[in-house]
Amino acid sequence: MPVTLDSVEVCFQLLINQLQTPFQLHQWSEYDSSALFAPDEEFIPKSFLTQQVFGDSPNLKPEGFLSRSLAVGNQQNIFLNSRFQLEVEGNLSDDLSMSAVLRDSQFPFQPEGNTQQIREFDRVYLGLNHKKGIRVAAGDIEIMPLEGRFLQYQKQVMGLQGVYQPGHSSSYLEIAAGQGRGRFTSQWLPLQEGLAGPYRLLGDNGESNIQILAGSERVYLEGKQLTRGWDGDYIIDFNTAEITFTPQVQVTSALPIRIEYEYVDRSYPRVIVAGKASQNVGNWTLWAQAYRHQDDALRPFAFSLTPSLQGALSEPSSTGILQVPAQDSVGFSQGALIYAKKDTLVSGEVYAFYQYSQAPADAHWQVSFSYVGNGQGDYVLAQSLPQGRVYTWVPPVDGTSQGNYAAVIEVPLPEKRQIVSAGGRMTNNGHQFDIEMATSDYVGNLYLPDSKMQAFAGWLAYQSATKEVFQYDWSVSTNVESRQSQFQEVERYRSVEFDRFWRGQKGIDSLLGSYDHWGKIRIEGRKDAHRYVWAEQGGRYAGVNVNGWEQAFGIGQQWGAWQGTGKMYLLNGRLGESISRWRNHTWEVVRRGKKMQPGYRFREEFQAFENLNRGSLLGSNMNWQQHEVFVQSGDSTIGTWKVAYTYRIDKTPASQEWIHDSETQAVAVNWDPITSTTYGLNLVGQYRRLKTFGLEREVQPFLNGQVRGYWEPYAGFRIQGGYATQTSRELRREFVYLPVPLGQGTHTWQDLNNDGLQSLDEFLEAIYFNEKEYARFFVPTTDYIPAQGHNGDLTLSLASPKSWRTGTMVQRLISRFSFSGRMEYRHKADIASLDMPLSKVVQHMYTVYINRGGLKWGLETGYLGQESLQQLSQGPESFLNGHYFTEGRWSLNSSNSLVVRYEKGNRSRIADFWEGQSWQLIHHQWKPEWRWVLNKQWRLVGNYRWQNTQEAQLPSHFARINEVQAQLQWQPQEAAQSLRGHISYISLHYNGEDLGQPISYRMLEGLQPGSNWRIGCDWTQTMPNGLQLIFFYDARNVSGTGWIHSGNAQVAWVF
Repeated sequence: MPVTLDSVEVCFQLLINQLQTPFQLHQWSEYDSSALFAPDEEFIPKSFLTQQVFGDSPNLKPEGFLSRSLAVGNQQNIFLNSRFQLEVEGNLSDDLSMSAVLRDSQFPFQPEGNTQQIREFDRVYLGLNHKKGIRVAAGDIEIMPLEGRFLQYQKQVMGLQGVYQPGHSSSYLEIAAGQGRGRFTSQWLPLQEGLAGPYRLLGDNGESNIQILAGSERVYLEGKQLTRGWDGDYIIDFNTAEITFTPQVQVTSALPIRIEYEYVDRSYPRVIVAGKASQNVGNWTLWAQAYRHQDDALRPFAFSLTPSLQGALSEPSSTGILQVPAQDSVGFSQGALIYAKKDTLVSGEVYAFYQYSQAPADAHWQVSFSYVGNGQGDYVLAQSLPQGRVYTWVPPVDGTSQGNYAAVIEVPLPEKRQIVSAGGRMTNNGHQFDIEMATSDYVGNLYLPDSKMQAFAGWLAYQSATKEVFQYDWSVSTNVESRQSQFQEVERYRSVEFDRFWRGQKGIDSLLGSYDHWGKIRIEGRKDAHRYVWAEQGGRYAGVNVNGWEQAFGIGQQWGAWQGTGKMYLLNGRLGESISRWRNHTWEVVRRGKKMQPGYRFREEFQAFENLNRGSLLGSNMNWQQHEVFVQSGDSTIGTWKVAYTYRIDKTPASQEWIHDSETQAVAVNWDPITSTTYGLNLVGQYRRLKTFGLEREVQPFLNGQVRGYWEPYAGFRIQGGYATQTSRELRREFVYLPVPLGQGTHTWQDLNNDGLQSLDEFLEAIYFNEKEYARFFVPTTDYIPAQGHNGDLTLSLASPKSWRTGTMVQRLISRFSFSGRMEYRHKADIASLDMPLSKVVQHMYTVYINRGGLKWGLETGYLGQESLQQLSQGPESFLNGHYFTEGRWSLNSSNSLVVRYEKGNRSRIADFWEGQSWQLIHHQWKPEWRWVLNKQWRLVGNYRWQNTQEAQLPSHFARINEVQAQLQWQPQEAAQSLRGHISYISLHYNGEDLGQPISYRMLEGLQPGSNWRIGCDWTQTMPNGLQLIFFYDARNVSGTGWIHSGNAQVAWVF
């Protein structure tokens, strides 16, 4: 029976001490063997996580920081650096909410395009939302249109946006205005057979060296949009404008890839204004929208507009590109890329030109050069200097230019583009009717007022309700479009496949008549997902030179275990003086089964241009047939898999006949078993063999694939990794050294030949903070080398089960050992000689731990290393930095501990094209260290380092270092301040090359033989309001050269 309780007795003891203050007998670091090898967190300056900077409002959640730092020194310039980040979200009142993002990190690059999600480094955004449906946003915003056909765009702008959308109404109103960040282009990507990439993307008028706006790209394959990311279909480098396809996409030369993107436009300020509104009225949804962008032609970014230049730019241009003279008298500057203006007599004619010079009396012209094509310019690329490329004038021969560069910059024509559209949609009992009308206003050259074009467009569409007839649900739809040929779209609105099928050999814009009419009707019947039939009939009339008919149909049926599908597209159209014929069809039959499903697929893509009168063959975009036999997983199998064999024949026109161009055989495997918490595996691979039938018959193999997986049988053991290989190519690169804010660079310049001029072989990898004044930036070229790429990574964590710690004696002994390791590998080899690497990056991190969690002692040993190789225009350059280490710790008591480390490693740089810049070093190092915790506020650390570094080829050349260092750290408990100081005495004995060589700088660690001193300190003070002050000072006395001082003061506000 239940027990009835009428009272409860509670026993407790009152603790006098405040629980907010931590009390402990041992430090957590005593349980972590790695804690003694790193700076103690107790003496690292800490910041307040959050501060209420928006008054006392509890509904706002601000986070961020603001910092300003000043770097000074007696042998350096003064640098001022800043960083700022603020994120706020919450309610200002019961009716008004706010969200804000402000980021400014002075980051010179955009994020990488190897993931589906993009992280923005620099962004400014402020948004206010009122409960009555009013939204206002300012800063970096994205604008898009409403429903409709003719007006399509997706723009990133810096501006203002207002939206009104009351909750009780179907009304919608939006207005936005701002400055555009990029220029849109849509292009077909020319592919090479079996080559995954990278492929260089160009500007709208063929401009090279562009920068893609992060996240603005859209990539289509046969009308289907692809996914970005390593685990998707492609990766893209936004900074170099290069795209590479993953093994998920089997690249062929006939693959129709369409890519659309916005790229950074440094030509003119572009103002964008957009508005849109919609309203529901009965069964109708009515809408209107407008878009306009206009370049400010009177305030160009790239050049200075003078009256005479404006008159020259007013001349009609057929290329869409302006070539603007790019010379500016700036005066002489030592070390800069400065030219002198010269003139000479060639064949009785005087020619003026520019010549690179370092003579102060003549060199005062800053000149920019652009590639204009062979025989179209008067300059050629002569050499590369740290500041950039140097160009040399080439005399003309018989009045004909002999170079491929010109002293001009190429900028697109300033334009204005505007579209206003209005339309509606009516729905009634499953029927849908759409109507839209639009006008466009376009000026292709704002310097030429007479280039204005206005045009009109209209569209009607109908979609019927479904009706069941003979167990099939039938529907009818139709589209009719009519527009004037001068109608200018903002972005592509017709389908990708429409543009592909109707493109000619040289474009058809000049062939269009006054109007462009297009229509299509579609009838479809569907019983279920496997049984359906549909047919389309369409036609286009854009004048007597562009017209034709197109048909398409598809079918899907199932007979017992057999299922068949098919679709076909046919086009017969006139394009100028030729007839374009398309035939695109796919047929497939599969036998359904529980365990596996065999099948066959046939595909054909045929296109031909034929003479209008005689019917003879003029050319072709593609003509291939492909047979595929496959076996795939069944309906009840665990996971999915597929094995396929394909055979393809490509034909090409020659002498008005079709001839065999190539033959391809491929085997593809795809395996994706069901994953669990303990294991997972994914495999995609294809081997392709291409046989060509040209003048030089050859057989080319292509291998593409990737595999990834993991296995974790218990909590202490996990192995995961992956491998990918694909046929690609490697870009040969050049590089320059540019000055950057102090401390943010990677290199220092030393005048090794004492000529006062900077050369590429005089920049060394900097060691000290005040030497890091230059950064290395790579400049892409157009020289690609065919390569086979390999990428791999492997991670292994190994420890015994926890139960072994209290098990048998053998289990307890084994439980003291653990292992952690990771290897990353990226390698490209010359496809003509796979043993010749073109690029390589290898990283190794392996560590074996003994008694890792022990309180008294611990030991670890391992290897850390990195190796890299890259192709430069001068030749290959490789780096190697790796070392083995063994480190042991012994805690004498809670206040004293001893750490001893031994290290043996090698470091090398191989660049045979630079004399003195190739070296290989081997070093040995012993470093005992004693840590003494004086009390809760003070800590003393002392260490001794003995290191011997010698040349690998000449062991008699060595540098021996004896260093004694003492560190004192102070941080009051629960105080927001800390002080840390150190002093080092370094004795160097050197026997080797001259002290002015790069190898001696590396062996001596930037110091000099004899006695060297280093002192330094840093002080941090954190205020209660989140303000943080940091002062840093470092000085070194290099033997025989005096003291070198550097300091840094930083004010940071963390909130």
